[in-house]
Amino acid sequence: MYGIVVSYATYLESKTGNTIEEFLINTEDVQGVFTGRDNDFVIVGKVLKEVNPETQDPHEVPVMTRTGERMVAADVEEKFGIAGEAHYYYITR
Repeated sequence: MYGIVVSYATYLESKTGNTIEEFLINTEDVQGVFTGRDNDFVIVGKVLKEVNPETQDPHEVPVMTRTGERMVAADVEEKFGIAGEAHYYYITR
């Protein structure tokens, strides 16, 4: 996933107009994923690839173009009112 990490509290304080449920079921390119041991923060961004954990092939993280990275950051700010430095994240369930 490529996106911006924010605490759950920060997300709830932001003026997005979205409830956390709307945030998590967003079906557009930009979405949120709870993470952390206690689900205390959210990564807001774009899921780049989903991998079946049973697959024996090595997992490669798709790398976006700089333009693509900027577009994701702009979408996160526009749709969720969250700005910050975006990074690549490997998320497991």
